[in-house]
Amino acid sequence: MRRLELDGLRLMAEGRLIPGDSAAKVTLRSPADEEPTRLTIHDSAHHNSSAAELQAVVTFNLSASRSAEFSAVASLLKQTIDPSLELHGRIVDIQGTAEFVPESATTRLAVTRLDLLQGTLSAGFTAEFADHSAIPKLLGSGHARLDPLLKLKTGFLPDWDGKDLEVNGRFTMDPDHERTIRVEVAGRADEVRWQQPGGPSLAVEQVSLDLHGSIDPDNGADFLLSAPAKHVTYRNRDGQIVSIAHPTVSFESHEWPLDGQTPSSASGTIRSAAVHIGDPQGLLQRAATQTGFRWELTDFERRDSPLPVSGRVTLTGLVDKLDISATAWAKDDDAGTDLIVKIAKLDALAKWLPDMESHGIRLERAGMEASVSGRYRNLGRTGKLELVHTVAATLSHFKMHRPGLALESALIELRAEHTGLDASHKLAVEIDLGRARLNGQPVDTNPRLAAVAKYTEAAMHTRADFRMGPAVALSIQATFDPSSGWLTHRSRVAIDRATVLNAWIPKHVREQYPIDWSRFTGSLEQQGRIHGLLVMRDNQKAPALTDGPLNSLAADQSITLEAHGVAVDDGTTAVDLPQCSLHISGSQRAGRLTGSANLKAPRLKIIHSGSDIHVVAVTQHFDFSADSNPVDGDVELHMTWALQNVRQNYLPFYPISDVTISGRAHLSRLETFVLDDFTLHNKGGGTHITLNKSLNRAGTPPSSGTSRQSLRELTLTGQLTQSLRELSQPSGVFQGRGLVTAPLTVYSSDGTLFNIAAAVEMDDVSVNVPHSGLSIEAMSGRIQLDETVEWDADDGLSVIHDSERNHFSTNRYQDAQPFLANQSVFKIDRLRWQERTMGPIIGSLHVKNNVFALNKLRIQKDEGTISGQVIFDYAPGAEQIKFRGNVTGVRIGTSRQRLDGNLAFTFVPARLELDGRIQILRLTRQHVEDMLDLLDPFREDTGLNRLRFALALGYPKFARMEMSQGLAALKVDLAGIGELLTIDEIRGIALGPFMTRHIEPLLNPLWIASRNRKAS
Repeated sequence: MRRLELDGLRLMAEGRLIPGDSAAKVTLRSPADEEPTRLTIHDSAHHNSSAAELQAVVTFNLSASRSAEFSAVASLLKQTIDPSLELHGRIVDIQGTAEFVPESATTRLAVTRLDLLQGTLSAGFTAEFADHSAIPKLLGSGHARLDPLLKLKTGFLPDWDGKDLEVNGRFTMDPDHERTIRVEVAGRADEVRWQQPGGPSLAVEQVSLDLHGSIDPDNGADFLLSAPAKHVTYRNRDGQIVSIAHPTVSFESHEWPLDGQTPSSASGTIRSAAVHIGDPQGLLQRAATQTGFRWELTDFERRDSPLPVSGRVTLTGLVDKLDISATAWAKDDDAGTDLIVKIAKLDALAKWLPDMESHGIRLERAGMEASVSGRYRNLGRTGKLELVHTVAATLSHFKMHRPGLALESALIELRAEHTGLDASHKLAVEIDLGRARLNGQPVDTNPRLAAVAKYTEAAMHTRADFRMGPAVALSIQATFDPSSGWLTHRSRVAIDRATVLNAWIPKHVREQYPIDWSRFTGSLEQQGRIHGLLVMRDNQKAPALTDGPLNSLAADQSITLEAHGVAVDDGTTAVDLPQCSLHISGSQRAGRLTGSANLKAPRLKIIHSGSDIHVVAVTQHFDFSADSNPVDGDVELHMTWALQNVRQNYLPFYPISDVTISGRAHLSRLETFVLDDFTLHNKGGGTHITLNKSLNRAGTPPSSGTSRQSLRELTLTGQLTQSLRELSQPSGVFQGRGLVTAPLTVYSSDGTLFNIAAAVEMDDVSVNVPHSGLSIEAMSGRIQLDETVEWDADDGLSVIHDSERNHFSTNRYQDAQPFLANQSVFKIDRLRWQERTMGPIIGSLHVKNNVFALNKLRIQKDEGTISGQVIFDYAPGAEQIKFRGNVTGVRIGTSRQRLDGNLAFTFVPARLELDGRIQILRLTRQHVEDMLDLLDPFREDTGLNRLRFALALGYPKFARMEMSQGLAALKVDLAGIGELLTIDEIRGIALGPFMTRHIEPLLNPLWIASRNRKAS
């Protein structure tokens, strides 16, 4: 609030008669020898005041000729109103004359000088006031320099500034000819600036103003306004820049009423040569080369109620090649707006749009047409306000190409409508994707999306539906009740043999999951409710997210999946699932999650690498309970799984039927996992497995130069029980009986290296495999198993192989006590392989990684005995069989005579290489002859032939053979007459023919077949 005070105003008046004439002169001035007049301005808002000191002189001369001369001069001595204003001296200078003409009964007034603020404002005019006319006759002109006015801080435009601002005006009126006032105004400025402190700014360069008009008090005003400029720059608060080159604004009106009650009309244009928009760094991002609009205002009228104005305004024009048409109207208590934009090719607006090329969207042929309209009823009345907004848009020749996805549509249509009534609102949106092609394939039915949202004070409801004909349907619903705070939601997806999904799904996903959509039908439905997620705050009509933690929510959720005709084939594995159903339900209360899942599949077929697996009647039930924040809480799991029957040829000897799996698990803080009572029972295959598992995850604190590591400690214990009777085949391929039990332990300290320890216990086990000629009768005892495997994300599981290649222990077999109670010992009553039969067999078998160690072996062969140690190393690419032992009283060969000896050899099956030594302490002439026939069946070796000759004269009492690198050396000591002959050690005997003729045929059924299976 401002208050003005005027102090020290003292005027002196002087008058005198002039002889010879009837005249008078009056002068009013402030005394020079006293204090000048003081003008003080008090500002109560800022508690300060400012003052100015003035000195004024006013003269008035009256003559006998009925004319008068007058003048007024005021000078500013000093001022503190605006320290930045350089204004001193004469601020008011007025001179003029007034004359009364009796003949025409008129009074003439002429102001020859009107000068304010040292020439800032200047004017001159003449006026005639006739007694017979209420309208004077006027003729005048004026000039103004606005720069000093804009610098006034106390002015009415404190944020404006400029340079060389000038305005010239001229006005005329002659009531004898017409009642119209002619007005001409011309202005110019080199620069005009507007700046809000810390806010937006506006700068105009080289702007001019041209106004021509006439004012008729009876009919209104006609005028034409044109304001061209060289450049206009606008910068917002965020630094965004809008630059307009050569803008021009025009305003034209005919018979604009002066009473404010008669409807009026006006029109004009808005044009520019270029429009640029830049970012805060000043880089021009978008530009329009040409902009032109024409606007029209019709039937404009001011009113008191219900709306302050009524009328219609239209805007039509172009921005580059974008055609824009807009209309707004108001009448009585209704109003409306309409906007229509059209463009034939959107690439002309690419600079105004985001980077479309990076998203694969091509606009060179795309066209667009859009319309937006609004209707408003009952405006300004106490009744309910009605709102209707509609949006319609079409996009033609749309193309989008991205890796794995190509979309083309000849016409995309969008329709939206918003209706509102007081506190009730409804929004409906429809999108129609017509004549579309996906990845080069046409879509049979047009994809269509429809969404509806409703708002009332009682509830808020939203629904969205997406359809591609009968092939794909998606619906989503959500309702929020502000009074109870519950948000309920429901959605459903249905697919019916939608082959178009092959085009919608990206290529890499299709390759990973090659589903045959032409056979698939299914639906996924979920529904639930949440309390505490949304909240209605005071003075808000829309819900907002709660500020509370998520674990304090209350929620219920259920999911149901129904699938038919699921077929997947990636070239290696084919899966056929005719029918499947899955139901999941869960809830959260007081920071605790509980739920269950049920799965049913009547049939399942899997084909992998030529092996068929047919599964019948699969059911699964799963229960879980967990804290809302599992990082700091516990998780409880319980699972039961069952299937009726499995027909498969992957393991044809192993029947699978009436299978049940159950187990419980506990997870604590995502660090410790404990598996309790995991049980697998295959009644058809006679298999029963129980497992208990614990998994600990711990982190080592980070230290200097090291990163944080995650450790996993796994301990798994369990037992495998297998009945061989159920493995017997009706065709006789495999016959078995007895029970095999294997307690096992799996341990890992890092989650990648696993140690498996098991003890296989056999109870009266008998096995008969007729096609391989293998038969084992009454096998009992224990076999020790110790394996170390490594897990790799790329290569999977692999066995860690021992690097030690010498498997013969430093202790001799004879030095150890065999068959101690704490060792793994097994016994076989009888073993038959093809035509060979032996038994009983006693030994100790230990399996460690890639080594089978058969220690303390004792085999009864007829009346003879074979004892010793057998080592089998199955390291891939370096398989070996090693034996060291004794043969006592074994009858071999055609003579069936007893033979005693000891052997130590290493056999490499892959290369058919045999290295080692054989010593025979008791043998017959026939034994030696049989051995010579095996080594040299065609009697080509001279040394062996000499030995044959010596055998005819004596008999052998000792034989020794050493084998190395495919060659053998044989030394036979003779008794009798043959002792008189000198038989040296025979060297260089080739073992290749013996291996090829006699050993390889024995390995073919087992070794070579096994290697082929591994390779495949």
